[in-house]
Amino acid sequence: MSRFAVLSFMLLLLLLAALAPYTASHGETLLYGFFRGVCHQQGERCIYLFGYPMALCARCAAIYLGIGLGSAVLPRLSRRTDLLTGLLVSLALMGVDRLLEFLNVYGADFYLRAFTGFLFGLSLAPFLFSALSELFAPQKPQPTD
Repeated sequence: MSRFAVLSFMLLLLLLAALAPYTASHGETLLYGFFRGVCHQQGERCIYLFGYPMALCARCAAIYLGIGLGSAVLPRLSRRTDLLTGLLVSLALMGVDRLLEFLNVYGADFYLRAFTGFLFGLSLAPFLFSALSELFAPQKPQPTD
């Protein structure tokens, strides 16, 4: 699987999520149903277009954007140990952000959510790209006896 394919797929998902408010403004909510399984879609955590929330919250949208951009850039730039450290740090930052919000240390911060989501998506991208590449790699024929 090519880096361009992963980037294109993530951008397509973002485009569909951004089209959901437009279609909702015309009475159609199918795209919200499509994304309901991967995002809570809480209105106060979403970007609004056409008076309706996107089908993905800011964090989920930023994760998809990070995966798309990261799959195009990161697999060639970093060593595996650096990538794993980046993934763990970004996951910890996202967890700390959620925990501090849950403990009412601060209120929901749209930009912080998007930032931590983007970092997580960016750091997840090389692992996802590697797994997809193996999954879709052409199979070598096995010798028969």
